[in-house]
Amino acid sequence: MPVDTASTSDAVPASVTIGPVGVINALGWQHEKVFANYLGCMPNFTHLELAPDQQTLLAKVDNSALEPLPALYDNLAISLREQRMLRLAMMALNECLSQVECEHPLPLFLALPAEDEAPSSDEFPGLLNHLCGEQLAVDQSRLINGGRAAGIAALHKAFEVINSGAYSRVIVGGVDSLVTEKTLDELISAQRLVINSHFDAIIPGEAAVFVLLEAVEGVDNPGPMLMATQISNDKDDALNDEDHLPVGMAQVVTRLRESIDSDALQPKTLFPPFNGESRWVEEWGECNLKNNQFISARARYEIPASFCGDMGAAHSLFAVALCADQLSIGLMKGPVLVCAASDQFMRSAAIVDGRPKNKRIAA
Repeated sequence: MPVDTASTSDAVPASVTIGPVGVINALGWQHEKVFANYLGCMPNFTHLELAPDQQTLLAKVDNSALEPLPALYDNLAISLREQRMLRLAMMALNECLSQVECEHPLPLFLALPAEDEAPSSDEFPGLLNHLCGEQLAVDQSRLINGGRAAGIAALHKAFEVINSGAYSRVIVGGVDSLVTEKTLDELISAQRLVINSHFDAIIPGEAAVFVLLEAVEGVDNPGPMLMATQISNDKDDALNDEDHLPVGMAQVVTRLRESIDSDALQPKTLFPPFNGESRWVEEWGECNLKNNQFISARARYEIPASFCGDMGAAHSLFAVALCADQLSIGLMKGPVLVCAASDQFMRSAAIVDGRPKNKRIAA
């Protein structure tokens, strides 16, 4: 199974449609319900008591909503985090595939946590394929480790495959869970949880998101389009050696802007790389300063972490799927700039645009 860590790469020139979507997170299961709850500003956080005088918040999918894994999976050497990720991914992928007519299995480009947090088995796509009726071309699939920025990195790799002519359609996914006991213990040790009056922290979440990317030609209104992507996993991009400012996001957005018609695709809606921690505010500020002609002060901001928590490796793909859905029904103004930053050095950005269609994509 090929594994990518998404090295620096130029934005891919071609555009493809963002087709059927499958989503599950704390807001619900099935994309129509999830996106409706998001638009209705209806967060679904639960309280977790850590000690008699300490509580934190989680953006967790109710256990009763998840389908159990087959009994044979009990004998596999997979962590509790990976088991939960499989349960989440199974439901979201089945929703996506239920809307797709497949004559042949499709390759999957799957965003996962960073390598030091990744599932213990690189057989994750094969296990998921078995759960979803063998509809994936596992040998042609790729894993992209990297956390929050990995979803757009997976989109970028999928773009490359479509442009090569090897496939006209691929599945792109992202899945993660930050709510298992081991992960929560690590976040507590790092003082990254919202506990009592400590708010410079994250609300751990979990999610699985899958979308179909498809090359379409000669269609008057093909729906939401992925116009361009840009990624970097370079330490040299992440820090400015002269004044040690966090400029990784600025570098990626600058390269993205320079690769497109920036006047025609100036964003009207922005997804900044925010997850609840103040560290990203400074980096986004540098990005704004270096791209102030491109990032308008009048653009609308969307921050999914406010309602869904930090969804880890599913975070940036959730934002792309959300804006594609809302563009298709006229509830969001495009173009949309989606930015993502992982805890390490990976940064990514994407431009999504499209005219509304007459009806919502059927679930």
